[in-house]
This record gives sequence, C-alpha cells and structure tokens, in this order.
Amino acid sequence: SLDVAVRDFQPRAVTVALDAPDTGDRLAEQVIADTSMLNVIQEAVVERNYYTAEEVARIRVRSSLSDAALRTSRLQVAAGGRTLAETRGLRPEEVVEIPVDKLALGENALALSLSEGGRQLATTTIMLRRLKPRPGFEVKTDRFRGVVLKDGTPFFPVGIVMHGVTSKHEQVFKFLAEEIGFNTLVRSGTYKDSTYRSDLNDAQAYMDLAVKYGFSVVNWGTGKQPHPIDGKPLPERLRIHRAKYDQLEPAIVRETEILRDSPNMLAYWNVDEPNLLNKEARIAAAEWYFKTVDPIDPYRPQFLLYSKHIPHGDKWTRWGEVLGYDVYPRPYVGGMYSEPGLATAYYSCDLRDRCRRDTKVQWFVPLSSHLGPPRAPIGMSRAHLLCQAYTTLIYGSRGLLYFVLSGVVGEEAWGGLKTIAAQVKMLSPALLEAPPKQVVSYTPGALRPAERQFPVVNVATFRYPDGAYLLLAANI
Repeated sequence: SLDVAVRDFQPRAVTVALDAPDTGDRLAEQVIADTSMLNVIQEAVVERNYYTAEEVARIRVRSSLSDAALRTSRLQVAAGGRTLAETRGLRPEEVVEIPVDKLALGENALALSLSEGGRQLATTTIMLRRLKPRPGFEVKTDRFRGVVLKDGTPFFPVGIVMHGVTSKHEQVFKFLAEEIGFNTLVRSGTYKDSTYRSDLNDAQAYMDLAVKYGFSVVNWGTGKQPHPIDGKPLPERLRIHRAKYDQLEPAIVRETEILRDSPNMLAYWNVDEPNLLNKEARIAAAEWYFKTVDPIDPYRPQFLLYSKHIPHGDKWTRWGEVLGYDVYPRPYVGGMYSEPGLATAYYSCDLRDRCRRDTKVQWFVPLSSHLGPPRAPIGMSRAHLLCQAYTTLIYGSRGLLYFVLSGVVGEEAWGGLKTIAAQVKMLSPALLEAPPKQVVSYTPGALRPAERQFPVVNVATFRYPDGAYLLLAANI
C-alpha cells in the first residue's frame, strides 16, 4: 500500500503505474475509475432537471465528513459571485434551498463550497437550468424521488409500444384506454430521409387522438441508430454516420416542432439500446439526437433504453434524463431468463444502482407476453406478467412501457396487462412518493443482488401521501 499526501479533498484522476527502476520503462498502468471516496462532497444534485415558476430550488448535498466535523462546518452556494444560500452545523445529508428568481434563464453554474474553521475543504460546481414557464407543457424529472412530474404532479406511465399504429386505427386507442386501462402509448415509426418518417404526416392526428382517449405519448423514431460498418476506424465510421444523421435531421426537427405543442407529449425515446453492437457510434448518435431535440423542446425529458447493461462513464447516461432496461423473459427454456421474477429482480437492482448514482429516473420495458420463436416459443402467463411487473416496482421502476403491442397473445395476457394497469393506478400515489427507509430481513434466504442471490419472496414498503403504508411482495 502507498500513502499519498493531499492538500484538500477534491475530485482527482488517479493512475497507478509500475515502472522499471533501472530503465524507467512503464511496465503496467491502471486508472482508478471510482475515486469517490476521495471526495468530501460525495454528491451534490439539484432536485429537478429544470425550473420554471418554482419559488425555490432544492439542492441535496452528501458529505463524508465526521459528525463532529460537520457540526463546525459551513456550506455555501453561490452563482455569478453572489451567495444564494449558506448553512452551518451540517448533517451527512443536507438539503439547501436557493431562490429561483435570482437565477438567469438558461444554464446557471452553482458553486458549492464546504469549509471548516475558515479552511476550505472542497468545492464543486453543478448546473441548474431555468426556463420560461410553459403551463400545460412541462414534464420535469424529480431526481430526489426518481419520478416524472407532469405540470408539477407525479405521474406513473404504464403503457405499450405500438409499431405500425396510426390515427387510422382509432379502435386500438379506444380498446387500450377503455378495456385495458393504459395511460401511455409509445408512438413508433421510422425515419427514412430528410422529409419523411413513416407516419410523420400523421403526427398531429395521432396526438389529437391520444388526447381524446387520455393517453400520454412517448415518441420513438427508429432508424436514427447507426448500423455496424466493418473494416473502418471509428473516426471514419462516425463521419459516415453523421452524414446519414444530417439527412434525417430535418424530419426529426419537423416532427419535434409538431409534438412539442401537444399537451399530452411525455418524453422522447433517444437512440435505442446504445450499448449493443456499434456502441461507440450509437452513443454518439444519442448525443446528436439530444442536441437536435432539446433546443426545440427542452420541456420534455429524453429516454435512454439499454439492453440490460450500461457501460461505465458519464457519456452513457448524459443524453437522457430517464433510463430503462428491456428484459424479455423466456419461460420454460431454461436458465435465469426462464424465471421472469428472478431475471427482473437482478436487472432492476442493477438499473436502480445506476439511476441512483447518476440521479436519473428509472423506467422499465417488460415483455408484453411473447417474442415468438425461436427466442420465446412459449409466451408469459398472467402470473408471469404480474410477477415481472411487481418485482420491478419493488426494485425501483417508476414507469412501465411494455414491448410490444403485436406480442400480446391471448386473453390471459390481456387480462394480466389489464390487472397491472388497474393496480398501478391504485398504487401510484404511494409509489410516486419518496419511499420510507427499508428495513427488511429475509428468513430463509438472502438479498445479495450483485451475486444474483434473491429470496423467494421480495418486498418493499411505500407510503401514501396521507401517511398510510403499502407493502408490495412478489414471489419470484
């Protein structure tokens, strides 16, 4: 072990190197990826992804100082050289409030300073976005509770991806609203060139129909994710992909200009599964898409869906305020995926950890019933569907967007989705509140998510706004 002296507790890049003493040649080198333990300010996060008409903005600060040191410490928040908040006698987790009307429209850099006895221990800078109010069209993320807010009200989306459905299929809208009880639809179509998406001209009629039946809409334009190109270095591949994206961008712009004026618009689905093949190009395209859409409609969040894994690093979550996993169980085929509850529990815990670390909202894309052969020759039963849904609720998901409409086969599957929609509606007031501290022990069994060890029965407690408690349990 090595002792390294430091003057203060600031974020650092740490590299451990092994050099040959006689020649000085570098024999080995390792970058320490997680240096969070070096930081006195372990977290500093603004409660919402943007502010409009709020009077105050809350900032949560977590510190690793001892209780004794915190009692004599001071936390200061400033912007543009002006102090906005100051508090002394701190706790390990402190929430400070700053006046929103003292901030400029746009991005504001907030300087946080932690000091003790006149000595500055640590500083950090976080960003706060302030926008002009747009009542009726504001969808924010609450990073403290991990939920989306529609015009200030917590909202739990439960709905389904609809490939190939347009406003010509009103009977589908009517069925999903009145018979199944979904509150959200994922509008899906493909960008093909600079002026065309397969249902671009249908955008306004689609949104009007969604309003008629009470649906919020997540917009998923496929075709913008880059396909693999063999035999070329990454810079050349990115140039080719960027040229293709530039051809699509006018259609994306036109579509966003239509959708932003729809009161039921909920979120934009960014590049799908950017962790899969060609991942460096896919995450680059996610950045391009974010930077196209956000200036046009900064009032709605963007959703990044991953296939069961998010690579390490900020760039993989920077281009979305909401993160999700798609987990498609395959009953009766063997292995972990044959158990919908176990697979969902493991991946929901993994996603929850990443969302907490990067202060994102957690949604989940469960299987609606069936993927078809050869991947899933036998579809999920009603019991499977309910097990998957309640397991991911227990482990942090605050949105369910089922894949896919065409995969729902049979009365049992539709009955399961109808039950889930009804019960989520009933449970949402508790699910969308900040959860109480979880104190759970399991006998027999153990909860060790990283080791894929879960008890037979998994539970979590929630609390309704009136103080009543809710216990969810799932037998996986």
